[in-house]
Amino acid sequence: MNLFYIEHNTGSLNKSDEFTLVGQEAIHASKVLRIKKGNSIMATDGQGNLYKGEVVSVSGNSLRAIIEENSFQHSPVPEISIAIGNIKKRDRLEFAVEKAVELGVSKIIIYHAGNSEKKNVRLDRLKATALAAMKQSLRVWYPEVAEEKNLEYVLKTNREQKILIADEKLDPDQINPADFSGNNKILYIVGPEGGFTDFEMSIIDTYDCKRFSLGSYRLRSETAVIAIAALSGLTSF
Repeated sequence: MNLFYIEHNTGSLNKSDEFTLVGQEAIHASKVLRIKKGNSIMATDGQGNLYKGEVVSVSGNSLRAIIEENSFQHSPVPEISIAIGNIKKRDRLEFAVEKAVELGVSKIIIYHAGNSEKKNVRLDRLKATALAAMKQSLRVWYPEVAEEKNLEYVLKTNREQKILIADEKLDPDQINPADFSGNNKILYIVGPEGGFTDFEMSIIDTYDCKRFSLGSYRLRSETAVIAIAALSGLTSF
């Protein structure tokens, strides 16, 4: 069954309460999927609440449903964040965000690195990508997507988390990211195309960070994101 997103929800709803799909969510449900009055739909507010409802009206850009069942899921543990240096090609960055969300990452940070060739970020597109991936993977927590000006700012504002740096120059036999899955909050940092600059490495050395290797081969940034998300303990294969 498809999962829909309820925008602007002010709090958890209960059985017999009503929720409304608006805008593109309602259009997709009614025009593309041909959902009609009397059909059942699943929806989430992105804050852990999952609702099953019966459609009671469909009109224009709005679809209303009465809740038949409701449940709550706690946020993922561990809480995984991944910071990635901005990637030149937009489609590859969107791919990284999509797969990170599908694999359970709670927050994706795009930062502007010394070796980032591209300076602008279409944050609106990345948030839309994250929302689509959340619904596709049937997640009920909307992952945060943020943009930061540089690596130092990312490190400075996330001191409360366990910070792990993907270092392609490290011995592959040293430290696997899965070794840190016992921590409740983890921030993984991936460099951009071209890796970290010497200046960025000097900044990393001033913070309480651990470095780890993703193996013997040099990975694209988006591939590293997927590997980290898969090894972080959020998904079982």
